[in-house]
Amino acid sequence: MKGGETVLGNMVPACGHCDDSKRDLSICQWFSYLAERTSPEHDIRDLQTRLRRIEDYVRHFGYAARPVEGRLNTEELECLGKIRHRMDDLRQEVELLIQTYQNRTRT
Repeated sequence: MKGGETVLGNMVPACGHCDDSKRDLSICQWFSYLAERTSPEHDIRDLQTRLRRIEDYVRHFGYAARPVEGRLNTEELECLGKIRHRMDDLRQEVELLIQTYQNRTRT
């Protein structure tokens, strides 16, 4: 979610539901989220132990997150900038369309 690489040290096996629930949370934030929302029937125990094991795993593989911009060459950075600009333009178009629709349908 934050541009991390698909490499050992930045991947942890998870079911689809857990993977979706993590979103862009850090592992610590996500574990807190799980602890607050997990129902007894899911029985997620020892979250602190699990967190330590994941941190050990990350340390073992020596993974350090790097922004995507730090992994691209000059040509790729230029292309990324153009894509981001187009995305901003599209986002503005979508917001305008939504606003137009809301104005039209207000009673």
